[in-house]
Amino acid sequence: MFEELREVKDRLEWLEAQLNRVIAIGKVVAIDEKTAKVRVELGEKDKLVTYWLPVLTTKTELDKEYWMPDVDELVVCLFTPPNFERGFVVGSYYTLEDPPPVADRDKYHRRFKDGTIIEYDRKKHRLYVYVEGTVYIHATGNVTVKTDQNATVEAGQDATVKASNNVTIKGKFVNINP
Repeated sequence: MFEELREVKDRLEWLEAQLNRVIAIGKVVAIDEKTAKVRVELGEKDKLVTYWLPVLTTKTELDKEYWMPDVDELVVCLFTPPNFERGFVVGSYYTLEDPPPVADRDKYHRRFKDGTIIEYDRKKHRLYVYVEGTVYIHATGNVTVKTDQNATVEAGQDATVKASNNVTIKGKFVNINP
């Protein structure tokens, strides 16, 4: 009876050790931008560095998305048994030292390193885009901007409207102020 209990205990310890190797937290130490893979340093003591791990994304075939973690970013890795040499970076997570940029479940928020922000507030039905730099939109078809309310175009310097053919301005009253 005692031998059977020891065997069960040994098996549980082995299983626990295997499970601890399936999911791991680490820090990105290298990035291969061409293959969308990273190397991750695992463990605080051992400082084991993984092989190149693919970074999971939402689309890779007909539609594609690309977003790589930064060097030193904390990530969660998922490894596949039995040898645990194959794995993936599942994503990164917020910490006390690196908190979320907003705290509102009704907002989608993306902030870039240069200060550019894209945010949608589904409660207020408001899309906010702040770009720290130039915005360039190119379409091979028609472009229509429509609102059921007022519209304002404001430039801090010059504004130009240019067309290969006609430019039409329509309104009940057209005011041109110098």
